[in-house]
Amino acid sequence: VTAMKFAKGDIVLLVENSRAAFELKRLMEENPSRTLQARAEDQVSDERAWLDAERVWLVHREGFTSGRQVKESDAGEPLGEGLVRVRIDSNDEVVQVEEDDVERANPPSFDKVEDLAQLRYLNESSVLNTLRHRYGNNLTYTYAGPTLISINPCTQLPIYSAKIINMFKGCRLEDMPPHIYSIGQSAYRTLLYTKKDQSVVLLGRSGSGKTTNLRHLLSYFAMVPAENKVLTTDKLNAIHSLMESFGNARTLMNSNATRYSQLFSVDFDHSGAVVSGSIQVMMLERSRVVRRPEGEPNFNIFYELTAGLDSKMKREMLLDTSLEGCILFTPLQRQDERTVASQTFQKLRAAAKVLGVSSEEWKSIISVLSGICHLGVAGSASKGTSGRPGFKQQQAAHKAAHCLGVSLEDLSRAVFHIDSGTMSRRASRGEISALDPADMLESFIVGLYTEVFNILVSLINRSINTGAQSAASVLLVDTPGFQNPASCGRIT
Repeated sequence: VTAMKFAKGDIVLLVENSRAAFELKRLMEENPSRTLQARAEDQVSDERAWLDAERVWLVHREGFTSGRQVKESDAGEPLGEGLVRVRIDSNDEVVQVEEDDVERANPPSFDKVEDLAQLRYLNESSVLNTLRHRYGNNLTYTYAGPTLISINPCTQLPIYSAKIINMFKGCRLEDMPPHIYSIGQSAYRTLLYTKKDQSVVLLGRSGSGKTTNLRHLLSYFAMVPAENKVLTTDKLNAIHSLMESFGNARTLMNSNATRYSQLFSVDFDHSGAVVSGSIQVMMLERSRVVRRPEGEPNFNIFYELTAGLDSKMKREMLLDTSLEGCILFTPLQRQDERTVASQTFQKLRAAAKVLGVSSEEWKSIISVLSGICHLGVAGSASKGTSGRPGFKQQQAAHKAAHCLGVSLEDLSRAVFHIDSGTMSRRASRGEISALDPADMLESFIVGLYTEVFNILVSLINRSINTGAQSAASVLLVDTPGFQNPASCGRIT
């Protein structure tokens, strides 16, 4: 057996026979904390041959291509300064390119390495090649030093369950494979030892799976402590359902995109038990309620509301007639879509009950949402015969006032009235022309929906925030993913 010991303490064994294999097993038992990597001599020779062949990646506009750097051409032509020759593997063609267009390739043994920091040659092409190989083998998580890279598999994988969570309990980061649970366990373990707050920030483009991974983290924190009666699995599922309906919408890049930023706090006591929780919401895309990007719908809740209300509640909210002409959204027309939306709305009521939301509180939320729908039918405001701004569709305005529990006069005053002090200040700045009645109505609708969303968050916090004394917290940050206009089809 030939043994080589590196600075970091790793031991590499070249296995030659059965006795060597027995020695390898003994060393693994005596050194369980070390990384032991057994490699046969032919594997070592193959790796040396790979390195001697000067394998490279040729970077081009559409990505990168594997090849081999060659010193001379068949005709022995000299190379210009800053140029190299590469023989492309796919067609055996020899091309002459600039040095900056060539990156060193790693041996095949690094194709599925768990940590990108372990790559022999760390460059963009090698990183993408490793991520591609891992993704092709359903290994969607990869370490990049202390950071975890996650690639959305766009399908359900059997790697999230209570059984998997139990496998990560009590482990150290270096003992865990790349997984979102390993990040949760690392944060939890550090919190227990240091009694200091920990944080996990999820960043990436829209549709990359940030909110989904946030949910997996919350599930881990709910199950890993020995005691947890605050953030139960049922409560977490209820929170996710409500926030998804009121704060998510379909975009050009994501069929269910989060349109707000949230800071979810999980509070622990000195023993590591969950004692409280809270959620803070920032930067809700409020303008979507009245002005949606081209080709994108409104928040999910409006379609679920109009499809899921029973006939009795529809009559009470005056939604038993068509919402034709609504400027905010168009109710779903396809029966299959209406069925799914209706089923989702029924789940929302059940979720609200899990969080302790009373029937009266839920009905108040439905009433305000219904009032917003009727205001959308009332349409853009226009000046009446008196010269004052007012609603264009008076019947729809009456319905909105009914749902909001006010008279039509009070509603009109709240939407269109400007006090004399504000009028004089805006007149002095030359802004009177900007007081468009349509803008007034839109601002009022945006304000209503923002209040509904904030009330929903308050009801959630009432259910999970116990006010108990905590030793430290784990803060989870989730923000809307950025969208590249070029990949959305808006820039050609």
